[in-house]
Amino acid sequence: MKSLAVRERPDCRVHLENENYANPEVVNLKVHKRWLVAIATVTSLAGSTLAQDVGFVTPKNQFQTELVRQVFDHAFTRCEDKYLVAFDAGQQASLEQSGIEYQILLSGADLDQTYVVRQLGHAEQAKLDVNALDKPLEISAGVYLAAMSQKAAADLTANTGWVATPLSELNIRFYYVPPAVSTMLSTLTDFPTDSLAALVSQDSLYAFDTRLEAFQTRYIWTDSIDRARDWIVQKFLNWGYTNVTTPQFYYYDWHYNVMAVKPGYAEPDKVIVVGGHYDSITYGQSPGPYEYAPGADDNASGTSTVMEMARVLANVPLRKTVIFMAFSAEEVGLVGSQAAAQDFVYNGTDIEVMYNFDMVAYTEDTYWDIEVSSGSNKAYRDLAGATASRVTSLIPVLLNAPGNSDHDSFRNQGFNIVNAIEADFNNAGWHTNLDLSSRLNFPYLTDVVKMAVASVAIVANAAHPTFVEDIIDQGDGQSLEVFWSDCDPTYQYSVQYGTSPGVYSDTVIVPAGMCSYTFSGLTEGQAYYFAVVGSAADAYPPVYTVEGSETPYMVPRAPKSFSAGPELNQIVLDWADNREADFSHYRIWRRLDGLDWSLYQDNVTSSSWIDASVVGQVNFNYRVTAVDVSGYESDFSSESGSYAGTFDGGILLVDEISQGAPLPNQATQEAYFDTVFGGTPHALTYVENISQALNRSTAGRYSS
Repeated sequence: MKSLAVRERPDCRVHLENENYANPEVVNLKVHKRWLVAIATVTSLAGSTLAQDVGFVTPKNQFQTELVRQVFDHAFTRCEDKYLVAFDAGQQASLEQSGIEYQILLSGADLDQTYVVRQLGHAEQAKLDVNALDKPLEISAGVYLAAMSQKAAADLTANTGWVATPLSELNIRFYYVPPAVSTMLSTLTDFPTDSLAALVSQDSLYAFDTRLEAFQTRYIWTDSIDRARDWIVQKFLNWGYTNVTTPQFYYYDWHYNVMAVKPGYAEPDKVIVVGGHYDSITYGQSPGPYEYAPGADDNASGTSTVMEMARVLANVPLRKTVIFMAFSAEEVGLVGSQAAAQDFVYNGTDIEVMYNFDMVAYTEDTYWDIEVSSGSNKAYRDLAGATASRVTSLIPVLLNAPGNSDHDSFRNQGFNIVNAIEADFNNAGWHTNLDLSSRLNFPYLTDVVKMAVASVAIVANAAHPTFVEDIIDQGDGQSLEVFWSDCDPTYQYSVQYGTSPGVYSDTVIVPAGMCSYTFSGLTEGQAYYFAVVGSAADAYPPVYTVEGSETPYMVPRAPKSFSAGPELNQIVLDWADNREADFSHYRIWRRLDGLDWSLYQDNVTSSSWIDASVVGQVNFNYRVTAVDVSGYESDFSSESGSYAGTFDGGILLVDEISQGAPLPNQATQEAYFDTVFGGTPHALTYVENISQALNRSTAGRYSS
């Protein structure tokens, strides 16, 4: 009887950006119109070396992620669902107005001199003296922010198993990863593709691993890695792959990944990436990595896994495309996989999951445990664990802390990942001259590859997951229309639903060709949860589904994210669209300070308005309601106020002077300023801390 151990722990991984790769936004997700307060004051931080606040922003859903994208052009790294970014005061105000959670960690940081420091590989963290860093801030387990010089960072990276990267060189996209709430595969008892595990050859794996070891070193600055690259390319070609390339990337010189593409016969645009790095390194060993870094476990074992999977699957028809990749420059900061992940983002590649194999051939005993980990979506990890229990003698240990390897580059870009690593870590061999094939267990490695081949074959022959893209309240108190993404005309869809998350009491089979379905007879005020499952005649069920939730109401919802902001001689109002199917129009309510509310505009059909009937030096306050076709009116939105930008209020003095000995107190300072200006019209405003800034509503009132 095989056992299944499950451990969960939070972790953070860093995405490393190469200066030759930009951060293009290639994913256009359908959202309703949304502008942020003070968006005109927001400027790009890309490449900026000014001192800035640094901290986390945490979008909670797809809608908030879209809002964050409008405020920031990129993030530095992800820690679970938190993105590390640089702030200015306008961006913080935008987040506050939109209700998006954020946390400032550092004030006045120089992005060129502030580094993310984290471990490469999987050995003990004792190799880094954290106390030697200048006021390190641990942002997640074993990941630090620290100020240091470029030389100190270079020395740390060159001489330890850790890497320091300045914030100015880190760049990932914002991407919401919805929670996987269900898997249909758990209902199956028969997996025909498990038979592919029998095709895995221990002799092949031994031949691949020892040949890579025989290059003596695969350090990225040597000629040997070029010969290893060419040998890998030739093996892919020998197995009949016609689309074999060596994508190049720059890291103080040109380096090369190896990529072989196996197109899917039914859904070629759906992609699975299988990867492992082929470079090697040693630290503190004579004669050093330029001459000797055998890397039989780290990571000839992972490269051999990728190659053997490619050999076994070469002539096996698969519904989806599988891309086999050997990455370079993993040992200097995941640079090759970062370049690959960035290219996939740039090209709009629809990657369903990335599998990574790094150090998978060492075990100390006959208890063959293997760590299998994932990001937030555990469905593919759990599938691999279940597959291992069926087709191998491995004991899968399921983790939610994927370690430090090439999968991080993909996880940071929002892709699902699975990472496999030996549970008995090869401490003696890791980055040393003792990383030899003679110390490895090839029957153990063979079982790892059997698990990998059978797992990937299931995913490659499964229907693709379907997301609930939108749910529209019909406004009658009992009906909701559910829309789903990536609607395939060859699929049969069913919608499961219920009144608790992940618990579905009813199922509706949707007529062929429909990509939405309207549910009636629901209870007003009751939240409903929906999951859409697509199926194809020759496919496994999808690995997971993503649910959506909504509540039917008779009365319209109050408009959200309402804001009022200044422009020249006018005030601009903006709010999120109301999306009930029976929506008719908005009403805008206005008041001046100290006066009662009055209806200012009726029958407004867009979610923005310009009030040009304003006067200078007066604060106007606004709120909005929504009205449906039956005449039902919503509650009021939140209130927002502003002064128009009239620039007619005289001189504005921005006071950044502190008080207290030896400086005069605030009252004395104000008396002094009044004396200086005399009868000249003037006003004072105060800046109390480094992150505070003069807002547009105040600044726009004054001429100087």
